[in-house]
Amino acid sequence: MRRLRAVSEIVSVLLLIMIVTTVGFAIYAAFMSQLNQMSRTAERLVAEAEKAAYTRAVIAAGYVEVNTSVPCGDLHLFLVASGSPLDVEGVYIDDIPVYPPVGSSLASCISNTTPPTITLYPGIINYTRLPLTLEVLNHILTLHPREVTVKIVTKYNVDVRVLEVSYLT
Repeated sequence: MRRLRAVSEIVSVLLLIMIVTTVGFAIYAAFMSQLNQMSRTAERLVAEAEKAAYTRAVIAAGYVEVNTSVPCGDLHLFLVASGSPLDVEGVYIDDIPVYPPVGSSLASCISNTTPPTITLYPGIINYTRLPLTLEVLNHILTLHPREVTVKIVTKYNVDVRVLEVSYLT
């Protein structure tokens, strides 16, 4: 009877050790999987940060052209990118959106179409002509400024320049 009890206790202890080992291994495997996923995420974030460090878009030059006799206008931009090709996500004049046009009619002197995307390529000067929205045109015709603040927004940076307004009659 004592031997049976001793064997039963040994089997219980071995079974308990086996359960603890299995649970421990499962926890270890889950931890290593999570660590591996965190490592991949960290590598991706580092690569993204490295790309952001040297990928930029800059307004090299530009001007706003407004025709006062036929109310219309266009924004002429000469943009430069560094690093890799880069899409422009937004263009603003005095914090009023010009590109992409948001629910506003366009008032271009040449064509009332905006490019579906503005992609800047490094190593060249990228010329872009954007039609003004009616909201921007009314803002300029009301205040009649000599200069406006133009802001371009990309995934990696924001560039702001003060550009001259050219009035045609």
